[in-house]
Amino acid sequence: MSLPRRPREASWAVVAGAVLGLVGVLTAWSCGRGGSGGEQDERRPETTPAEIQQWTDELAKRGTPWFGFPDPPGNGAVRTFHFALGHEAYRMELRMRPESGRVTLGIRGIDRQVGGGGWLAFAEGRWQSDGGLRNGDGHSSPYPGRGVARVSWSCLGAKLRSGNDGVARLTFDDDGRMSALYLGYGEPEVWTKAYARVVGEQESVPRGELKGQIPSTPSLAPLAPEGRFAVRVRVLSMDGRVLPGALVQLKGHPETQAVSDPDGWAEIHFRGRDAPRAQVFSAGALGHQNGETVVFSDERLPGWVAGKVAEGPLEIRLEAIDLKDHPTYRWQHPAPDTDPDSLQSCGTCHKWHYDEWHGSRHARSAHNGHVAYEHKRMLEVAPEAPDDCRGCHQPGDAARQAGGGWAPRGALASVHCDLCHKVHHVADVRESGVFGSLVLARPDPAAPTRPGGIHRVFGPVADVTYAYMGASWNPLYAASHYCAGCHQGGGRWRDEAYPKLDTFSEWRAWAAEQGPQKARSCQDCHMPAGTTRADDGRVLDQLAWDGLHRQPEQVHGHRFQGVDAVFAAKALDVKVERRVEGGRLTATVRVTNVGAGHLLPTGTWSKHVLVGVWARQGSRWLKQVDGDRAWTQDGEAPAEALAAGDWRNPGGLVLGVRDAGERSGALRQPDLWFPWRGDEVVDERLKPGASRQASCVFELEGAEEAQVVVRVIHRRGELGKGPAQMPWRAAPYDEPPEVLWMEVVR
Repeated sequence: MSLPRRPREASWAVVAGAVLGLVGVLTAWSCGRGGSGGEQDERRPETTPAEIQQWTDELAKRGTPWFGFPDPPGNGAVRTFHFALGHEAYRMELRMRPESGRVTLGIRGIDRQVGGGGWLAFAEGRWQSDGGLRNGDGHSSPYPGRGVARVSWSCLGAKLRSGNDGVARLTFDDDGRMSALYLGYGEPEVWTKAYARVVGEQESVPRGELKGQIPSTPSLAPLAPEGRFAVRVRVLSMDGRVLPGALVQLKGHPETQAVSDPDGWAEIHFRGRDAPRAQVFSAGALGHQNGETVVFSDERLPGWVAGKVAEGPLEIRLEAIDLKDHPTYRWQHPAPDTDPDSLQSCGTCHKWHYDEWHGSRHARSAHNGHVAYEHKRMLEVAPEAPDDCRGCHQPGDAARQAGGGWAPRGALASVHCDLCHKVHHVADVRESGVFGSLVLARPDPAAPTRPGGIHRVFGPVADVTYAYMGASWNPLYAASHYCAGCHQGGGRWRDEAYPKLDTFSEWRAWAAEQGPQKARSCQDCHMPAGTTRADDGRVLDQLAWDGLHRQPEQVHGHRFQGVDAVFAAKALDVKVERRVEGGRLTATVRVTNVGAGHLLPTGTWSKHVLVGVWARQGSRWLKQVDGDRAWTQDGEAPAEALAAGDWRNPGGLVLGVRDAGERSGALRQPDLWFPWRGDEVVDERLKPGASRQASCVFELEGAEEAQVVVRVIHRRGELGKGPAQMPWRAAPYDEPPEVLWMEVVR
């Protein structure tokens, strides 16, 4: 759900997304009698006939799969009404269940004005009758009757493949006329008024007969900006059951969050300036679609006074979702340009999220050269080992077919957007990904409950209500337990041996020591918020979805950073002390895990960190004559002086896991597919807060000042003297097998 924020001067001119998405959903509606005194319709020049035809073709081609929309939830008969909307004579279909008071509506059309385009929209909400059509009264009029519908709407633009959402109040009279007051979040607190009238199913209305898009912000008196308001909101299911434990908030303001009590009530506190003209309250509950309700400033609730608590009645009804996993669901591709005729993909609206993910290791988990090499070697050396790599490295493909072998299959086979956001819960963290740990809840692709093809995504916030996504709040997405689905377990743990990955257990031990107030989650460190910046250094709102007003610091990044140098510098502290005595230089290097809530390095044993220590006088490198060594190879320590970067057992130390039976002491990582026991390996990785040090003695040559050079390198695999010896073929998109974390010169 993210679009770049549009310039103010362009907002009302953009149909295909941000704001004529808004004009799309509840736009340009006016009544044939011409609107109230003083109201002025905003019109722009029309574009060329050729461009209008292009927009029409685009809508027909891109929008067709998204045209359908569901009946309102609830029981009882559904009544359908058709309206003509605005000067373009857009057609809207309104469906109503009188028994439950729920409504849904669909609308689509072409805005012929300059900057326009084709769009379609869907809205849902509640109907409050004021005479006319009443619950079960057998009313047969072609008009809905007097009443008010308050709806949340979502729009898709066919021209730019963009989207937007907002809220609206639709007021109906007995003669089939409607006035609409609506907000498109592309311009916060800019309200527009429009009109419409009932038409027959096939009836047409001449363009220009109706009016709409009338600026109406001044008509809504705002709440006092510094006033502090409070309201009690009740969360219920569609059938009226109380929903305790729901997360409730003022939309776009996580600081107002509250959890509903055993009777479904939550008390929300906010300032007037946070929602001056309309207050949108959102809620999410486990196993339910997120929902919201809106109150307008001219509809004062009882007690709606600064400093007091408004009692309502104000309720949010949430629709239960089918949590059965449907393997026939087809993954939504993350790339916005995979199919130019597709109206929506993850990267279409979440551009910055997509760009970050695309450059991450998650996007290449299905065909990473190192992983493929280790998998092949495992099958050759230990054919009896559990072949469960695909559960995490090719989960998109493995979830569709449990059988099959390892093969590069592209983005949809990897750890991609739609897969991650279809995880409902984590079961046995010892199992490998979708082979038993990550429990998916893919929707039924034939279900009529959501428009479009995505149907549902799970996520960590309760105020995402964009209908074409079908968001469902799930607190798992803010918890480390979610990451454990792939970063824990696998391998031979059933043999009471080490699992392939133990990172979650490492984190859990650290978090228990920290306590709940200090412990950070995996997401806090590896998906930090507010980290995406423009070229000029500005923090970008990754969820630049115009409808949420979400601040950049509230949105998590999707680079999944881990072994890059900037990130590692926060985790590892390196201190160097030097002493000159008797013609010798003693360099003592101390490394401490100051920032990682797990072992350093963590993950599979094929990763290790080398801390190398060298010394020089001028251009001459000095010979090490005593002290600790970073044993990387079999054999003796070299007799000659080593230059910095020469890893033939230089001075220093190794952070890693080695075979306890390796007599030379050189680093030789145990292959994880064998059932290793605790006494068979030596684990020399750094626990959180732990330190190790190396003291290295060099022979000086004369009185010239000497320098100590320390390099800290992260490596994958048994690389010997350097990455050139890696035994796998590196693709251009593979992460480098060797990353220089830091260099310290003293």
